[in-house]
Amino acid sequence: MINTTQPGLFMPHATRMARHTEKTLLVLQFLREETWSSTHVLSKLLEVAYSTTHQLLKRMSEAQLIKST
Repeated sequence: MINTTQPGLFMPHATRMARHTEKTLLVLQFLREETWSSTHVLSKLLEVAYSTTHQLLKRMSEAQLIKST
């Protein structure tokens, strides 16, 4: 049986990477205007789950694109 609750698993790699880049840029643009935010607010902005946003922010912090406080 195919799990349709996670459509991202069945997207081509290039599509997933493009969406990742899109989310990263959206967060950076938002933070340029707002200076800081919370995971909850950013998950609403990105229209994804809190856990997905948390993972994205962790990767962005590891890449030194943002600083976590």
